[in-house]
Amino acid sequence: CSCQDHNVGIKIERCVIRKVCENRNLPLGGPLCRIFHSYLDGIVNELTFRPVKSEVEHDPKVCKTHMRIR
Repeated sequence: CSCQDHNVGIKIERCVIRKVCENRNLPLGGPLCRIFHSYLDGIVNELTFRPVKSEVEHDPKVCKTHMRIR
């Protein structure tokens, strides 16, 4: 995890969502991933009282999330 100004970078190496996608032949970055990251954005939004927007780079081994907290 890294944090700079209002930008947070998170690397997710062991992800249960990625495992479900693999097991069910679902695309990485598809609806299941988007729901999870929207949920994560909502949690951070509630904790910081600021709007949050994530951009995710999907990889079969590591997903990288870049959160912008406004």
